[in-house]
Amino acid sequence: MNELNLTLLLNIIKNKGNVLRLKREKLSFRQIAEFTEQAVVDGFITYSDNKIILTELGEEFLELHLPATKKKNKAEWIEPDIKNKIKPYPKNEVFLPNRSEFSF
Repeated sequence: MNELNLTLLLNIIKNKGNVLRLKREKLSFRQIAEFTEQAVVDGFITYSDNKIILTELGEEFLELHLPATKKKNKAEWIEPDIKNKIKPYPKNEVFLPNRSEFSF
């Protein structure tokens, strides 16, 4: 199990977040389910009253590894909008876009 993905999973569980954060890390829902089951087996999380909660071991692991998940470089967490990128035109040319070509 990848430490980064486990840390993200534990943080999502602790903050009652959304698993789409793990989807952005290129994980499938099946892999997320497998990570969750492995975290239960390893003792990081447990089921209690139809809820998933962190154990003490999970809390300690999260406190230790959470600072490593903070992305400080904007290029890592902001994806460029490539589909709406316009090719450069010369300075003396005027660009008039067709409204149906853009999604904004």
